[in-house]
Amino acid sequence: MIYEVRATLFFEEKDEADDFYRDCEVAIPKSIVVHPCEENMEFSTIDEAECRHDEDPNAPCHVIRSENNRPVCPLPPEP
Repeated sequence: MIYEVRATLFFEEKDEADDFYRDCEVAIPKSIVVHPCEENMEFSTIDEAECRHDEDPNAPCHVIRSENNRPVCPLPPEP
């Protein structure tokens, strides 16, 4: 059995968003990769984004930084 945690949190203060992102950076090395280097591989990701959903007109989100624990997998053999 595995356990999955998902979170989408909105902050008005960048410092608070940065603090939460840092917490996630500490946690991501502790997370596992499910089925590493297989077709059905699943890995952890974290994103910090600027979102303009509260503006008029709305604008799309822009990812500021991102991290994941995706392993570097060997290339499959040539046929």
